[in-house]
Amino acid sequence: MMNSEFVKGNFDNYVALDGEATELYLKEDLRPIRGLLMESADGTKKGFIPTISLKGRRITAHTSYQCFEKDVLNTTDGTYYMLYLDLRLYPYPSQTSRQENDSENHTNYVPYNLLYACAMNALQLISLQKPELGDILQTQHGEDRFRQANELVRSVLREHLLNGMEEREYVPAMESDFVENKSSFASEEKIFQTMAAMCSSNFKKDGVSIIRIGVDDKSLQVTGLENHLSKMGDIDYLTRSWLNKIKQCFGEDMIDAFHINFYKTPDRHLYCEVTIDNAKVHPVDYKGRYFVRRASITDEVNKNAWYKLITAV
Repeated sequence: MMNSEFVKGNFDNYVALDGEATELYLKEDLRPIRGLLMESADGTKKGFIPTISLKGRRITAHTSYQCFEKDVLNTTDGTYYMLYLDLRLYPYPSQTSRQENDSENHTNYVPYNLLYACAMNALQLISLQKPELGDILQTQHGEDRFRQANELVRSVLREHLLNGMEEREYVPAMESDFVENKSSFASEEKIFQTMAAMCSSNFKKDGVSIIRIGVDDKSLQVTGLENHLSKMGDIDYLTRSWLNKIKQCFGEDMIDAFHINFYKTPDRHLYCEVTIDNAKVHPVDYKGRYFVRRASITDEVNKNAWYKLITAV
């Protein structure tokens, strides 16, 4: 299986052991990964380059190559480093070679970053035991292969993410002084403006203010965030990032008032709730701008109008 931690990248000379593609089998489920076996020039490391990362370059036996180490593969034949060629060092085959070797897929070229992403996604899929990958890699080429493999990866990761989320019955709520609905994270600035407005307008009121993300503000139905977040790491990163931004923008003393939680609905749609404890906040500006909450609207006002409102509460 592929390790979750990347090996620190370094460049070493690796020598091709064979000019033809070879299959390695992972220990966990014996699914093959097709590619080329390599070993370091000093013979201390074994490496493996997946076929789809070669981008049409020819590998010649007993020739040294500059490779970039990424993941570790534990296979039935032992431990191998997952290698990627530094493609800047090796030219394409000649145009004649490309035309004469159509069966070897030398005519299907896409940007290296797409092939690299496809290779990583392929390994991820193999580790998740998805046999559909084999059909994609055998029947599709170039950008189609990348697109279909990537879609399959995202669907698998999305299922794993939803399986691990807490299920909660969703109760629709109209927007008000205390409730805001956003369909996605795309409007992050507006979300933080609304946070500031709720803090300034509701700081002496009972209960909580709530911003729900992944909910359509017109139909009040959960549209879902599962197509925007594919794994738990995305949620963890976003939560840490937002809490850090709340600390920077609103002050460290406000952190305990904010709670960011993700839930799934019974029909498996993901949404986020940012809950603000009104008793623990105080009026704040956002990046030197002043916002207030008026029913379902977040309004920007000048400093004098903002001050009058917070002193009148």
